[in-house]
Amino acid sequence: MRQGGTEREISGVIFVDVNAGYHERSTHWRWAAGAGLDQHGRLVAFNAITGLHDGPERSERTIWIDGEEREIEPVTFSDDLSTVSFAEGGTLRFRPEALIEQHDNLLLVRSDYLHWFGTYTGTLPGGIELNEAPGVRERHDALW
Repeated sequence: MRQGGTEREISGVIFVDVNAGYHERSTHWRWAAGAGLDQHGRLVAFNAITGLHDGPERSERTIWIDGEEREIEPVTFSDDLSTVSFAEGGTLRFRPEALIEQHDNLLLVRSDYLHWFGTYTGTLPGGIELNEAPGVRERHDALW
């Protein structure tokens, strides 16, 4: 990237939330994603979801370690979304820092959307320790 007269190298992880929009009429999802370094200095990213694209196979639930991906088993979110627990073991805690919130009621279409930015700490499946991983969490309840 070039900024003014200075060229800078940028590296990192980005999550792009794109889907075809073929949701059930009544849709409720909980989502968590983040990236950081583990206890071995490896770049680790994770994507955990319930309620949308979360079938037993070929789900969005994935962990990447230095770019190598593997699907993970189902996850569970606490009611307040402060933690996400993994069926294979491990729990991440979330410290929120900013919130985007929107509530719409158009009678036939309703949406309650909360999207936080913050930091994860804790353990992913396989004993992967994250000391600080910037990320997001989301709760969306919609009637389309």
